[in-house]
Amino acid sequence: MKRTSRWRLARVAMLAAVAVLVGTIATSFAPPPPASAATDGQMIYPASGTIQSKVGDGCRSDYRNHDGIDISGQGGTPILAAYDGVVTTRTWSNGYGNYVDIEHAAGYATRYAHMVAPGTVAPGTRVVRGQQIGVVGSTGNSTGAHLHFEVWRNGSIYTAINQGFVCLSTIARGATIPLGFPGLSTATPAPVLSGDYNGDGKADLLGVAADSDLHFLAGNGSGGFLKGSIVTSAWGIHRHLTHADLNGDGRSDMLVARSDGVLEYYAGNTSGGFGGYSTPGSGWYGMLHVTSGADYTGDGNQDVLGASAAACSRSMPATAPERSPDRTRWSGTGGTASGS
Repeated sequence: MKRTSRWRLARVAMLAAVAVLVGTIATSFAPPPPASAATDGQMIYPASGTIQSKVGDGCRSDYRNHDGIDISGQGGTPILAAYDGVVTTRTWSNGYGNYVDIEHAAGYATRYAHMVAPGTVAPGTRVVRGQQIGVVGSTGNSTGAHLHFEVWRNGSIYTAINQGFVCLSTIARGATIPLGFPGLSTATPAPVLSGDYNGDGKADLLGVAADSDLHFLAGNGSGGFLKGSIVTSAWGIHRHLTHADLNGDGRSDMLVARSDGVLEYYAGNTSGGFGGYSTPGSGWYGMLHVTSGADYTGDGNQDVLGASAAACSRSMPATAPERSPDRTRWSGTGGTASGS
């Protein structure tokens, strides 16, 4: 039998290695998911990679003077528009390198920086969520391939974007950012069934047990409940458990006051659990009673009411304003709050 030469064996091994390498590269540069017009108010991750920095956060227990989210790795891969909008800027600067700005509804704008080359879409062009607008690079003030992603609202950095990213975690391009963007949605949400946390069309119940466990009991639609489950423990410092569709996504959310007075908000995820978190106000623990789940002001937003020990009422719009309830009454204004 004729012996195969060492050179031939080496050549076969080299070809196999090249095939594996080509397959890996092809996977990295796979086309993005199809773009589609959006009305639900949910932005998507514009690139894949690891979260190395957030707004004012170096992601290693250090402060950093930084206005955006750094998504590192996978240079040369697509950058997608996070949401529908109009391209307003496609230019270069020493800091951002090649970058693109997109203007969205409700005062939002996004920036995509350090692109390999100028963006692929001309200013004035309307884009849809998921549409490719550029390629990940390392231009400008950059030490490695990454996307610098900023979100602005009404001319200011939208710091709440930090809540949609976890430091040093890996994200996938095109996946939904787990965060509500008040006012961004243009869809008319279906009426929210009060207290429906699992999305089955039946009212459910949340309660804190004597041992401080937070329990969830799904309603059975006939005046009773199914077997309960524990959502989390150590809730003895909370009171005024209530609900509302605070972010306008058609899902019932949860509000609870901590013993230090801070009002905590947990976004419902239609499976009996919760996702997004924020602290929309303070001074609520000492309220005699807090209630929500109705539109008290007639503006189409669900509101929150609290009765203080001083016998005056306070209300808060369901769009989670970033200020404490220091007025006697608040009414929803589509993403902002006004005192009267």
